[in-house]
Amino acid sequence: MIEFLIPLVLALLGFTTSLIATKYVIMSAKARGFLGKDMHKPKKPLIPEMGGLGFSLGFIISAFIIEAIIVIVYIPELYQLLPLLYVSSFVIAIATLLGLMSDMFKFRWRTNTILPSLSAIPLLGLATQSNMSTIYTPFGDIQLGSLGYLVTLFLGATGSANAVNMIAGYNGVEAGMTSIIVVGLGVIALLSGNYPVFLLAMLILGSILGFLYWNRYPAKVFPGDVGTWSFGAGIFLLAVFGKLEFWAILMFALYFVNLGLFLMNKNVRKKIEKFTTVLRDGRLTAKTDVSIYHWIAKRLHPTEDKMIKILLSLQAIITASVICMFILLNGW
Repeated sequence: MIEFLIPLVLALLGFTTSLIATKYVIMSAKARGFLGKDMHKPKKPLIPEMGGLGFSLGFIISAFIIEAIIVIVYIPELYQLLPLLYVSSFVIAIATLLGLMSDMFKFRWRTNTILPSLSAIPLLGLATQSNMSTIYTPFGDIQLGSLGYLVTLFLGATGSANAVNMIAGYNGVEAGMTSIIVVGLGVIALLSGNYPVFLLAMLILGSILGFLYWNRYPAKVFPGDVGTWSFGAGIFLLAVFGKLEFWAILMFALYFVNLGLFLMNKNVRKKIEKFTTVLRDGRLTAKTDVSIYHWIAKRLHPTEDKMIKILLSLQAIITASVICMFILLNGW
């Protein structure tokens, strides 16, 4: 019974702390003038930025509370979660600090492409463990060696952060798509018998949903780089701790499509704004295919809320398909 109750308690704790923390971040951002235009609304209202700090604070505070409980009261089901919480807190804290720096100092895109890789530093010791230098796939294991795995760690950290950041700009999309991927990785971890990683996924999920309460359409706060980079760090942690890198990559299929469109349209990407154009009736349109949302806006002309539903639905379909693939390949 307790194995079913603990995940719910962790998710609720993460949700509550993140909900409260994000509310304070919103109030602080308003007071200090950290505001940005909501570019996909006809009137482009000013919305508080850097709200992803609420997710990070919610997760880290929840992790500290759980660590204290584990130390004071011995709970066998939670004991294996303890080292994961220690490392995860450091990784997300570093991603948060780097994201805040990016939001405040507006680094060039080349710097932002590399900077999130530093969040992998707390995981360097894992490369010395034999099982951590192996990427497990249904078609055979890939032995990377310590040096290869170090490279993979840094690429994974910066890749996940930048992937989440590239599909951004619509209310709740970043947090919503991340939540779906976290659910998918959590389910696969549970099916694999990796209960501690499943618990970590539930805590991350609850913390993201607490932020999403304020970020959902119509948004009362934006995540900023501090949010997108921290969300990416959450996915990265689950993939590394659960040895789910292969499945995480498959769940990023939509992000790879987005990257492909970006690269194929490299000749026009400097001539357009990042955001799609909002018509008087609230519908979105675009002249290029430089991103997945430009591609959709150019053909379907949805309103922002419909664009959000399309993107979240596509991610849900991809994630569900990956889970089904995992089940079929494991003979269940």
